[in-house]
Amino acid sequence: MSLSPQNPALNGELWLAIQPDWGWRLAWYASCVRLRGAKQITYRYEPHMNESKPDLSPAPTSSNAPDPALPDSFHVGVLMERRDRPDSRWLRESWDLLGVVLEAASASTEGRRCIRQSDHGEQYLWSGFRVRLHRDELESYYHNLLSTEPKIFVITHTGADGAPEPFLVSLSYDEANAYETGCEEMVYSAVLPPVLYSWVEQYVLENYAPERRIKRKRDRPGKGGECE
Repeated sequence: MSLSPQNPALNGELWLAIQPDWGWRLAWYASCVRLRGAKQITYRYEPHMNESKPDLSPAPTSSNAPDPALPDSFHVGVLMERRDRPDSRWLRESWDLLGVVLEAASASTEGRRCIRQSDHGEQYLWSGFRVRLHRDELESYYHNLLSTEPKIFVITHTGADGAPEPFLVSLSYDEANAYETGCEEMVYSAVLPPVLYSWVEQYVLENYAPERRIKRKRDRPGKGGECE
């Protein structure tokens, strides 16, 4: 496809926005479209500032209504399963994270309770957690959303009975990795619930733009192995 103002595939404003560095701009535009889905994204050009800034608000139409304010947090519970391991010589039991569930604020009671029991193990629900978003973790949220399977992370420490005790629920890759590299905590992950996906997606689109990567110029070898 030829990139020119006459190309009907690109409107004038979008062409002006990406023309100074169209490769990087198109990559960011494509990632926004992937995040936003059907929501239209436009670009505004600021000639006096000599730069283009992405405008992530919907294109103005008579039917557009302002987005409601984003909630500052969600109340969630952590659902885990303990299973007996009679087939293992080294493990008496194993624990897995089944998922993170949304809870009403009034229904959130701190602590663990058994919600299901079988001959092979039990399922436990820990309530009383709140998921919050932080501006210094925006880049980590962005990469989480663009991953093949966006995740939510539960960080635990070992309780007195040897069972994992969740103490933090996070949407940040970096925060989870920081705990995972330690020796005292265990990090579990599960698929990010749709409601929380939409929440963090909106937060990222309103507050984050990826930094432009600048390629470092490498020396080219000359004759006789010398650099020019």
